[in-house]
Amino acid sequence: MTKKIKMYNAQHMRSPGASWRWKICGAVTGAMMLGSALVAAPLEVKVKASSELPQTPAFLAADGDAALPWSPADYSQENWIQFDLSEPQLVETVELMWQSGLNNCDYKLELSADGQEWVEVWKGKGNKSLTGETAKIKKPMKAAHLRVKTKGNRQGLSELKVNGRDLRDPAVAAIPAIPQDAPYRDTGLSPEERAANVVSMMTDYEKFQMAGGYNNRYVRELKRFGLREVFMADASAGIHLLSKFIDAPEPGSISYPCSVALAATWNTDLARDYGQALGLECRQLGVDILLGPGFNLYRTSSNGRNFEYMGEDPVLAGAMATSYIQGMQEEGVMAVAKHFICNNNEWRRHDTDVIIDDRTLHELYMLPWYDVVHNGDVDSIMGSYNWLNGEKVSCGPIALNGLLRGDIGFEGLIMSDWGASWFSDQALVSGLDMSMPVMRDMTVFSEAITPETQGDLDAISQRILTTLFRRGIYDRAQKSPELAADRSEWEAVSLATARQAVTLLKNDGVLPLKSDGDVLVLGPSAGNTCYSGGGSGWVKGYDHANIAPELQRLLGKDKVEYVENWKKVTDAQLKDAESIVVCVDLQTKEGIDYYPKLEEEQEALVQRCVDLNPRTVVVVNSGSGLEMEWDSKAAAVVWAYYPGQYGGTAIAEVITGELNPSGRLPYSIELKFEDSPAYGYIPEGATWTQRKENDVDRSLPECPPVEYKEGVFIGYRWYDEKGLDVRYPFGHGLSYTTFAYEDLKVKTEGDEIVVTAKIRNSGDRAGAEVVQLYVGDRDASVERPIRELKAFARIELKPGQSEEVEFRLNPVALAYYDVDGKNWLVEPGKFTIDIGASSRDIRLSEELNWSKQLRYQRPSDKQSI
Repeated sequence: MTKKIKMYNAQHMRSPGASWRWKICGAVTGAMMLGSALVAAPLEVKVKASSELPQTPAFLAADGDAALPWSPADYSQENWIQFDLSEPQLVETVELMWQSGLNNCDYKLELSADGQEWVEVWKGKGNKSLTGETAKIKKPMKAAHLRVKTKGNRQGLSELKVNGRDLRDPAVAAIPAIPQDAPYRDTGLSPEERAANVVSMMTDYEKFQMAGGYNNRYVRELKRFGLREVFMADASAGIHLLSKFIDAPEPGSISYPCSVALAATWNTDLARDYGQALGLECRQLGVDILLGPGFNLYRTSSNGRNFEYMGEDPVLAGAMATSYIQGMQEEGVMAVAKHFICNNNEWRRHDTDVIIDDRTLHELYMLPWYDVVHNGDVDSIMGSYNWLNGEKVSCGPIALNGLLRGDIGFEGLIMSDWGASWFSDQALVSGLDMSMPVMRDMTVFSEAITPETQGDLDAISQRILTTLFRRGIYDRAQKSPELAADRSEWEAVSLATARQAVTLLKNDGVLPLKSDGDVLVLGPSAGNTCYSGGGSGWVKGYDHANIAPELQRLLGKDKVEYVENWKKVTDAQLKDAESIVVCVDLQTKEGIDYYPKLEEEQEALVQRCVDLNPRTVVVVNSGSGLEMEWDSKAAAVVWAYYPGQYGGTAIAEVITGELNPSGRLPYSIELKFEDSPAYGYIPEGATWTQRKENDVDRSLPECPPVEYKEGVFIGYRWYDEKGLDVRYPFGHGLSYTTFAYEDLKVKTEGDEIVVTAKIRNSGDRAGAEVVQLYVGDRDASVERPIRELKAFARIELKPGQSEEVEFRLNPVALAYYDVDGKNWLVEPGKFTIDIGASSRDIRLSEELNWSKQLRYQRPSDKQSI
């Protein structure tokens, strides 16, 4: 039974209906009744081809199963597939259904009466996937033979119809039917047992195709078994809808705050609700697998996908991602954690080679993956585009079988990012299960299948099927339209996330604005708030709330002047305004990195505002930190990330004081980009995109190295180690109230370290505080950061109210990754336990004397070895 998610006091906004479409097509001759529809009986044919792979014989193009295509053995030459009809037909239309590929494929359609003389009747392009392409013959002719000639890359023909009529090769009859009492149909068996039973009856054709994606966004249907196709969609700020894959009823999918905004709430309970709401919306729309969450660490503020991830700290990212995954998978939707691993920039993302030492790799970049695997029980993980120490990650045995399956202990489904599995021969033995969106080179993959590797092919199908059975995907209809009745609850989660994410970075007393003064509102994000990042993480949403009209609603339309054409605002208007709210943004997307600064016109606008009016509030929508030379003159800075469709409401509520801000930065904002540990990773003169676009790009190595020279010092660890000032520190965020930290106690109870502190709301209004616990190793035998986040808690307190916050740490929280022992080592010595409101605002500190040396196999383990 699906449980309800908690309400957040939001009104029901709409209850969309659903529409159904029926399509009947086919010929009238040789027809049979199926239900109440008239369906043409298949036309018998014999199929042959210029070449074929053992796992993709020609007859599969006439087997009635679009998931099993014919593929030629050699794509480099012209290939053909021929259909000899059992009886001549007046051919008027031919529908070709192409197997989804990576490149277009030119093809010709020829007809013949005798199989000797051929007439070309159609030319076309392939890669239409399973939507099909119908060739309408201008001069219909009677033919007993039909031939398709192809020339192109990585294409296969799934099915072909003549005059709307299916074709069937008698060779199909040799494939046995599945018994009605087959054990996998028993829902009482374990997912592993059900999967094993299916694998035992699968043909090599079916196993071979299972290892690659299908029609770009699907896991293949196993038609003989009655196991439906499984649909997946992109994520990061809700469900990214593509109309060619999903016919979503109005109003579409909800635009949620982006992942880094969710991380800014530091609220794991809300992250679980967020995942659950997304899971229910997926069920309603027919999305079985959601390609998220992403939580690659924020190494550089220039990364175009930072908004899709969860900040710079592995403990924060791991905890938030784990809760998101738990909420989603409770609703029967498969989460896909991404992108494993070190996919921390978009510049040349397909071929940059990350050079990183073993300790840094395990201690920082792998740490959140241990969390989502062992605490989140994540179903699936997506491999990344980049290379790692000389190996392509998405088909690399060291990365996948070694680090992910071996060191971390992941047993579920691994898929590649789209087009990331370059070497199909490695895909079979690397631990990869699904090359997406399709197997890159079927010929190479086929050649890699030997008696010695047959077990690897079986294991791929076993892992995929086990995961799908575990989530109940095969045991339910794809769509649950009745769940749309709960949409208002999901919308409420989106609004609650935006409200808790908005982060007040600076306030010289101008906020909250009062309704007794006039306010000038302007900027590109004022009337059209930048609510989402771009690329696959973009979600359109609906019913958008924008900052300017929301301020007018809360303060009164007569008190708020909205300057729509902000480029023409005069100096007099800026000087004369009692207060200014200037709303700016930097919208980023995948495939390109960005210099972390507002675009020139927007930067100049903010500078004008702060120069001419000391009561200027700057609202920034950005997925990353930015250079802000104007910051010192601004009266207040509100950091709003990409806050989803209701972001304008949350921002306006913070500005007016309707809402007490409680967001906290999930990353550090450096004073200038040059201070970043990653600065200089893009060679001078190179473009910042994923492609080679100029002479400098083309002069670089085929796999240009990106060296993580900073080691374990990223984010606040780096700025602390180097003694660098920052614009705003990790974990920072202001409130309209104040909090006192008191009575820190640190003790050991058995094998646990127990830390308690009393937090008191010392101000005059209710508010939320994020209490952060950092640990520093003062006697380490290796270089370690001054302090590292190990735990946090978000609490809500009324004026004068106190609460004792308790943290119970496993000793592994004191450990570092020991390269020689290949495990996690806790050394005896003195440790500092810091409690604070940010990495640079430590309120309480206590020393811990630890006397035991302990080793742990994994940082997620409860027991030492």
